Amino acid sequence: MADDAELQLLFGLLALQNGLIDRKQLRAAFRDWAKDGARPLADHLTGPGGIDADHRSLLEALLEFQLRRHDQDPGRCLAALDVSRSTREDLSRLRIPAIDATLSIVGSRTAPDDLATQSVAGSVGVATSRGQRFRVIRPHARGGLGAVFVALDSELNREVALKQILDDYADDPTSRARFLVEAEITGGLEHPGIVPVYGLGTYADGRPFYAMRFVQGDSLKEAIAAFHADEPRRRDPGRHSLELRKLLRRFIDVCNAIDYAHSRGVLHRDIKPGNVIVGRHGETLVVDWGLAKPIGRGPDGEGTGEECLVPSSASGSAETLPGSVVGTPAFMGPEQASGDLDRLGPASDVFGLGATLFCLLTGRPPIEGDSVAAMLRAARAAEFPAPRRIDPAIDRALEAVCLKAMAARPEDRYPTPRALAEDVERWMADSPVTAYREPAWQAARRWARRHRTAVAAGVAALLVSFAATAAVLAVQTKANNDLRVANSNLDAANRRERERFALAMGAIRLFHGEVSADLLLKEKQFDALRNKLLRGAAEFYGKIGRLLESQPDRSSRASLAGAYEELGDLTERIGDKPEALALLERAVEIRRELAAGPVAGLEGRVDLANSLVAVGKLREVTGDPTGAKSAFEEACSLAGYAGPSRPDSERRLAVDAVSQSALGWVLLRTGDPTAALARYRRALEDWRDLDRAHPGNDEYQSGRATSHDNIANALVEAGKHVEALAEYRESLAIRRELARTHPDAARFQSEVAHNFTGIGLLLSRFGKSDEELASYEQALAIERKLSDAYPAVTRFRSDVAWSLNNIAAVYNETGRQAEALETHRKALEIRRGLVSSHPRDTNFQRELASSHHNIGNVLSDTGRLDEAIVSYGEAANILERLVADNPAITQFRQALASTFHSLGGRHSELGGNAASLAALDRAVSLRRELAGAHPDVIEFRADLANSLNDLAGLLQRTGHTSRALKNYREARVIWDGLARSDPSVAWYRDGLSLVLINSGALLAAIGREPQALADLQEADRTYDALLKADPDNLELRSRFAWSRGELGTRLMLAGRDREAAPLLAMAMELKEAILKQQPDKPLDRYGLAAACRPLALLHERAGEIDACRRLLERGLAVGGRLASEAPRNPDYQELAASLETDLGRLALAGDRPEGLRLLRSALDRLDGLAEPSPECWYLKARVHSQMGKAAEEKPIGFTAMPDDECFAQLEAAIAWLRRAFMAGHRDRRRVASDRALDPVRNRPDFRLLALGLAFPEEPFAPDG
Repeated sequence: MADDAELQLLFGLLALQNGLIDRKQLRAAFRDWAKDGARPLADHLTGPGGIDADHRSLLEALLEFQLRRHDQDPGRCLAALDVSRSTREDLSRLRIPAIDATLSIVGSRTAPDDLATQSVAGSVGVATSRGQRFRVIRPHARGGLGAVFVALDSELNREVALKQILDDYADDPTSRARFLVEAEITGGLEHPGIVPVYGLGTYADGRPFYAMRFVQGDSLKEAIAAFHADEPRRRDPGRHSLELRKLLRRFIDVCNAIDYAHSRGVLHRDIKPGNVIVGRHGETLVVDWGLAKPIGRGPDGEGTGEECLVPSSASGSAETLPGSVVGTPAFMGPEQASGDLDRLGPASDVFGLGATLFCLLTGRPPIEGDSVAAMLRAARAAEFPAPRRIDPAIDRALEAVCLKAMAARPEDRYPTPRALAEDVERWMADSPVTAYREPAWQAARRWARRHRTAVAAGVAALLVSFAATAAVLAVQTKANNDLRVANSNLDAANRRERERFALAMGAIRLFHGEVSADLLLKEKQFDALRNKLLRGAAEFYGKIGRLLESQPDRSSRASLAGAYEELGDLTERIGDKPEALALLERAVEIRRELAAGPVAGLEGRVDLANSLVAVGKLREVTGDPTGAKSAFEEACSLAGYAGPSRPDSERRLAVDAVSQSALGWVLLRTGDPTAALARYRRALEDWRDLDRAHPGNDEYQSGRATSHDNIANALVEAGKHVEALAEYRESLAIRRELARTHPDAARFQSEVAHNFTGIGLLLSRFGKSDEELASYEQALAIERKLSDAYPAVTRFRSDVAWSLNNIAAVYNETGRQAEALETHRKALEIRRGLVSSHPRDTNFQRELASSHHNIGNVLSDTGRLDEAIVSYGEAANILERLVADNPAITQFRQALASTFHSLGGRHSELGGNAASLAALDRAVSLRRELAGAHPDVIEFRADLANSLNDLAGLLQRTGHTSRALKNYREARVIWDGLARSDPSVAWYRDGLSLVLINSGALLAAIGREPQALADLQEADRTYDALLKADPDNLELRSRFAWSRGELGTRLMLAGRDREAAPLLAMAMELKEAILKQQPDKPLDRYGLAAACRPLALLHERAGEIDACRRLLERGLAVGGRLASEAPRNPDYQELAASLETDLGRLALAGDRPEGLRLLRSALDRLDGLAEPSPECWYLKARVHSQMGKAAEEKPIGFTAMPDDECFAQLEAAIAWLRRAFMAGHRDRRRVASDRALDPVRNRPDFRLLALGLAFPEEPFAPDG
C-alpha cells in the first residue's frame, strides 16, 4: 500500500506543481481516493473541473520520466521534489494514514515558508563581500499575491522593501509568472511616480522576490479618509480648499505616472487610492503592478520617444483568461467588470483614475455593495451616484470632470490620463474645464476674480471719461448718425423675428399648456373647450404660415417646423391620425432642410431625429411598421453620436434614448428580440448618463424605469423569463421611489400599478398563481384610488377594468370560475359605461369586445359552451363594425381574428364541425391578410400559424386528410422560418414543436410512420431543451409531458416497448404533478386521462393485468367525469369510450355483465355524437368487435344476446372499419396492435382491408 501511496502522491504533486490543479482539487481527490482506493488518483482528478485526457497522458508520461531518473523508486522521486510546508500541512490534515506515512519522505523548501509572520527571515539576494545583500528585518504589509518586508540593503546600508510571493501561491506557475511580470514591469518603468526596483532574485527553491525603494508614508486611501474625517477643517473654507488642492496635486501626480506607463505600453488595471503611496516628503508613488499588463503601444503612443516595455516573463502562463474579472470592483469600469479583457485599454485606467477622484471628492468608493457579485453588477451597469448627490458642496465643474472620466462607454472618457490631469489643473487654476459648460454668470464672476485690478481701474476710468467726452463729441456725431440708421434697420428685423416667434410660441403654449398636459383632454364634458382650442390653434397656425411664406431665414423655418410638430401631436391626441401624420412629415421635411445647412451642427441633427421619432410612432400606430422602422433607424443614426471633440448634449442623450426605445419596440414587433434588447440597453445607458449628470430629474429616472420595462419585454420574447422578472422589479423600485416622493402625482402612481401588472403577467408563466394574483390586486388598489380621486379621467377607470380582467383570468386558471365570471362582468360594466359616455372612442369599444371574449373563455371552461358562443358573438359584432369603419387599424382586425379562432374551437367542442370550420376559415383568412400586408410583424405570422394548426386539426378529425396536411405544412414553414431566424426565441421553437406533434399524429394515422416518428422525436428534444432552460414554466412542462406521451405511444405501437416505457411513465408523472397544481383545469384533466391508456396497454403487453386495469380505471374516473360535464365534446366522449372499451374487454374474461355494460356505455357515447369523425367510426368498430366476441362465447345459461348477434356485431365492426379507412384513418401499427380488434382479425374481409393499409396515400395530394 505504501508504494501505491507514494505513486499516487507523486502523481498528485506533479499535477499541482505543473499548474494543472490547485491545492483544493488535490485535497478533494485524495479524500475520494481514500474512500475508493481501487481506482488511481488520476481517475479522481479526471473529469469536469479537473484534468482532461490530454493532461492525464502528459502527467503519466512525466511520472514515467521521474521514475526512470530515480531508478523506478517513487520514494526517491518524492524526496527530490520541492514542496512547500503549507502543501504538506494541507495533506497531513486529511488524516489518511498511507499519505501521512509517505509525506515524511517528501522534499521541503529551504527558504522560510511563512515570512509574513516572522520578524527576521534571514538573508537573501546576490552575494557581496559581506554575505547576502538583503537581510529581512520585519514584516510590513501583505497583499493578494505577495508579502512585503522591511529589509536592510547591506551593500548601501539602507532600508528597502522586499516583496516575495505568498506561500499559498508558491506552487502555482501562473501566480509565479504573474509575480515576475509585476517585478519586471515595476523595475522597467522609470518615473518619479513609480517606485524604483533595486534587484530581482530567487530563493534556493526557485521562489522569486524583488527589492524596491521603501517609502515612509501612508496610502492615498488613508490620506483621503483623514481629509474627510477632519470636521474642524470642513468648517474652515480656507483650510478645506488648501487641503483639497494638496490632494488634487497628488492625484495629478498619479495621472502623470499612469500616462507614462501607457506611453511604455503598460496598463495598471487596478488603480485605486490603496495602491498609491503618499510620502511624507512630497513623494506620490503608484505601487502594486501585480495586475499590470503589457499591451504594446497603440496609435496614441507613437512619437512619445519612450521605448515599449515588454517583460521577458510575460508569457501565456500569466495571461488572464477571457471572461475573467481582474481588479477591484469598487473602482473598475463596465468593460473590466464584464471580464471583457479584449476591450481593456488606456480608457480602463482612466476610469480607475476617475473612480479615485470620486473617492477623493466624496470620501467613499463609487461602487459599494453587500457582496462582490452585487458590486460587479453595479460596475457592469456603471451604476453609481453622482458626487454631488453625496456631497452637494462639491463644485459642479469638478464633478463633471469626475463623471467624464467615469463615463460608461470608454470612448466617452478622457482620451489619456494626461488629458484628465489637465482638466483638474484648469480647475485648480480657476479656468473653465472641458467637461463642463458653465453658465455665463459663472464665467463673468470668474473673470472678475481673475481681473480684480482691471475691474477697479475700469471704474476709475469711467469717472475720468466724463471729462473727456465733450472734446470728442463733435467728431462722433456723424458716425453715431450712421450707426443709428443701421441699428434702426436691425431693430425692425428683430421686431419681425420676435413677432414671428411670439406667434409660433403662442400656438405651442396654447396647445401644450391648456390641452396637451391636461388629463381631461378627451373627456366628453370638455368637447366644447377642446373644439375652441383647436379653432384658436388653427388661427395661430394660419397666421404663422402666412407670415413665414416669404421668410426663408433659418430661425423662421425652425419656428414653422416646431409649429407643425406641436399641431401634429395634438391632432393625433384628438384622434385624426392621418392628418397628424401629414403635419409631422411636413415638419420632418423642414427639419431635414435645416439639418443639411452649413450651421446646423449637433442641435440640427437632434431636432430632425426628434421629428423622425414622432413620425415613426404614428406610422407604427397606423399600420406601417416598415416605415416606422426606417424613421427610427434614421433618428438613431442622427442622435446617437455627439461628434468628434464636442461636449455632449443633454438633449441629444434624451432624444437618442427615445429613438433607441422606439426602434427597439418595432424590432420586437417584427420578430427580432435580440436586436431590440441591444437598443433598449443603449437607451438605458443614455438615461443613466442623464440621471447621473442631473440627479433628481424625474423624467430621467422615469426613463430608466421604462427602459427596464422594455428590456423585460424583450427578454420575455426571447424566453428569458427569470431575467425579465428581475428587470421588471428594477423598474418597480424606481417607480415606487418616484411615487413616494411625489404622492400627489397621478402619473407616477399609475406607472407603479402598470409595473405590478407586468410582473403579474410574467409570474403567470411560472404557475405562481398566488403571487400573480397578489401583484394584480396591488395594481387594482392603486388604480381604484386614482379612479376615485380623478373620476373624470377615463383612463383610470379603463385601468381598473384591465386589472379586474387580469384577476378574473387567475381565478379561472385556478378553478374559481364563479369568481372569475363575476369579476369579468364587473369589468364589462365599467367598459359598457365608458362606451356609453364615449361612443366614438374606438379603444373603449375594443376593450368592451375584449370583456365579451374573456367571459366567453370562462363559460367555455365551465362547459357552458352555448353561452360562450353567444358571448364570442357579442365580441365579433363589435369588432366587425370597428374593422369596417377603421380598415387601416390592424389591432381591430387582429382582435376579430382572435374571436373567430375561439369561436371555431367552441363549435368544435360542441361537435359542430361545419360551424367550427367556417369560424376557423374566417380566422385564417383575416390572419393571412394581416401577415401578407405586414410581413415584418412576427405576431401576425405566428397568429396565422396557430390558426392553421387548429384548422388542420379540425380537418383531420373530419377526414379531410390532404387539406389537413397542407395546413400543417404551411404552419410548419412559418414556425420553422421564425425559429431559424432567431434560435434563442423559445416560443418560436414551441410553436414549431406543437405543429410537429399534431402533424406527426396525422402522418402516423395515414401510414407515414418513419416521418411521423422523426417529427415526434424532434418535438420531444425541443421541449426537453426548452424546459431545462426554463424549468419553472408550467406551460412548457405540460407540453413536454404531451410530447413524451405521444412519442412513447408511437414507440409502443412499433413494438419498441423498452424505449416507450420510460417516456410513458415520465409523461404520466408530469401530468399528475401538473394536475396537482391546477386540479380543475379541463385540459390538464384530459391530458392525465389520456396518458393512462397507453401506459395501461404497455402493462397489459407485459402480462401485468392488474396494473393495466388500475390505470384504465384511473383514466376513466377522470375522463368520464369530463365527458359528463361536457356531453357534446367529441374529444372527451371518444376518450371515455376508448377507456370503457378496454376495461370492458378485460372484464369479459371474468365479469361478462360488467364487460357488456362498459361496452354498451361506450357505444352510447359514440352514437350520441352529432357529427361523428373517422376516429369515432374506428372506436365503434372496436366496440362492435368486442360485443361480437361476447356473443360468440356464450357460456351455459348466458342468454344476453340472440344466436345471430355475434355475426351482426362483427359485420358492424368491419363496416365501421371500412368507413374509417376510407376517410383516411390508416394507422397500420395501431390496427395491428389493437387487441379489441382480435375477434375480426382472421376474417377475409378484415385481411383485405388491412392489405390496403400497406399503401399510404400521398400526404400532399389535392383533394379529389
